[in-house]
Amino acid sequence: KVLGPNKAVVRVSAEFDFSKSEVKSETYQPVVGEEGIVRSEQEMEESYKGEGGAPEGVPGVSSNVPGYPSATPATGEYKRRESTLNYELSKTIEHKQSAPGTLKKLSVGLFVDSKGLSRKKVNDIKEVASAACGLDLKRGDKIEVQSIPFSTELLEKEEAAMAKAAQREFLQQVLMVSAGVVFLVVLLLLALKMKKVREEEIVAKEAVPVKELEGVPPEGAPPLEALPPEEVDKERQRRRQILAQVGRLFEEKPEETTQMLKSWLVEK
Repeated sequence: KVLGPNKAVVRVSAEFDFSKSEVKSETYQPVVGEEGIVRSEQEMEESYKGEGGAPEGVPGVSSNVPGYPSATPATGEYKRRESTLNYELSKTIEHKQSAPGTLKKLSVGLFVDSKGLSRKKVNDIKEVASAACGLDLKRGDKIEVQSIPFSTELLEKEEAAMAKAAQREFLQQVLMVSAGVVFLVVLLLLALKMKKVREEEIVAKEAVPVKELEGVPPEGAPPLEALPPEEVDKERQRRRQILAQVGRLFEEKPEETTQMLKSWLVEK
């Protein structure tokens, strides 16, 4: 985001220690200050005054016999002092157990596009990246930042490929929408056709059957009972011819014939 899209490449290599270790340690140190607390104290003081040397030798009678003056004078003052102090010390036992997966070393490589980038900015990027990664130089971590001109040829090819893919996707969507519209139009036409067929079926049901028309005389024709016997056969034959013509009209022009019959029935 700082340098812009496709202006930086980062590679990170991390070395981990997956071994498990335990450390136990004991530490002894004074409780108070540098000396601690006195636990026990023992003192011994010995003093001797007078001429002659202090009693010496193995304890016994001979060693306790006082000395006698010799030919040469001597001073006999003798002193001895001993002091023993025992201090109380604190004891610390430390038990450490390291979990596996400890980071041992971290290496970071950063490449930035040198176009419009000064050396100061490169150093600033290095400092920011070091702080963000938590580099520890004592641990042996390293970071390298290189400023080089980036090639845009691959990026242009990728953008062209993405544009073609987007265009293909758009065409597929257009085809899908067009197919949906055509499907709806076909459904509408089928619905209209079925409606028309139902209307024709209703008209056909409402029409007078041909057999019923056989007994109906044409308009202006006298009833069969009023005709002489020889004319009855002729009249019946003429009516059959008329019905045959009507049947042919139904076969050749069903819609027009149906409309004509409907109008004729309405007038009647």
